[in-house]
Amino acid sequence: MYHWYYYFDYPYYHWRGIITASTTAVVGSAKGLLSGLSFTDQLGVFWLVRGIQGLVPLVTAISTSEMLINNN
Repeated sequence: MYHWYYYFDYPYYHWRGIITASTTAVVGSAKGLLSGLSFTDQLGVFWLVRGIQGLVPLVTAISTSEMLINNN
């Protein structure tokens, strides 16, 4: 048996539940993202930087060889 004030306060409780759930989801996903970033900071970002460093001389060599081919 519901009391009459539950009907009066239903939108408040409804929106409070939605806001609480969405806030929990956002905070949880942000914490998960931060922990994932701290993990990839040691592995993924390191290899990403190494890959970019490896691409720079490759692109330089390709552009240099194209310049040499076009000049000849």
